[in-house]
Amino acid sequence: MAVDKEICMALAAKLRTAFASDNAAHGPMPRVADDAEFAAASALLGLFRDHLALLERQRMRLIIERELDGRPADPRSPNDTSLRARLASLQADPPFTPATPGRAALPNAPSPAIAAALAIVDGAPMPPALDHGAQLAEIDRRHAAVRVGIFEATDECDRIANEVSFRLCLEIQPRWDAAQALATEAQVVKDLRRDMVSAGIRPLSHVIRMAPVRSPLLLGSPGEWNSELASWGRLLNSWGLL
Repeated sequence: MAVDKEICMALAAKLRTAFASDNAAHGPMPRVADDAEFAAASALLGLFRDHLALLERQRMRLIIERELDGRPADPRSPNDTSLRARLASLQADPPFTPATPGRAALPNAPSPAIAAALAIVDGAPMPPALDHGAQLAEIDRRHAAVRVGIFEATDECDRIANEVSFRLCLEIQPRWDAAQALATEAQVVKDLRRDMVSAGIRPLSHVIRMAPVRSPLLLGSPGEWNSELASWGRLLNSWGLL
């Protein structure tokens, strides 16, 4: 079974390269979130979402204020007590302060929807002279505009993520192809084992050092004790091949 030994030795050499050299040569896996343009677009999207949540809380505050307007407190009513506690919590909200990272995400010529949403986020506070009905109408107007801005900002994040992913996939392609080649060689060992069993040859472990050839296909992380990749590493170490 010299062929079997040669194949295992070839796999061991490739696994040594995969274990020891890959991270040293290529560094950690690049992340889409580390791209400056994507990070800025994500910050803008987060800014819009935060302001939308604030508008929803302001709307709820106005609704409860109108419900309780002119009504004396009734400590015996659980509903009244709960409403007043909720109102106190909403009235204690600090004023919204736009986060500066969101501004960095603005392109040179933002779409009308994104520009309109950012104008609302950066706009003046709600005029206090408006009655509850007028304030609710203004909040609903702002809410609708910010939601449209969120939709466009989400599309922009997706567009950037696709472009960055394409670029990174091209960078990773040689490493991917190498991993595919390793999986192909593992399939050779698997086929050899099948042929031995079909021929009635018992793969005696003290003669034929037959590794679990599914492991290079499933891989896993070498840092996880139970992963197939870590199991292969321990096995080949025990054979003195690593």
